[in-house]
Amino acid sequence: MKAILSDLCNFVEGSVNVADLTRNTYISTENMLPDKGGIRPPAELPKLKPFR
Repeated sequence: MKAILSDLCNFVEGSVNVADLTRNTYISTENMLPDKGGIRPPAELPKLKPFR
């Protein structure tokens, strides 16, 4: 079955505050499993960068 991607999801150009991330809401390419195997919880969350 083929589908048009925009029919399945929205493209978002915004961002999220790092402080609002949790292990249940953060997904990156590092925790995606190969061959459409799903995702696993991240080993760690991104760190807050100090302001300069």
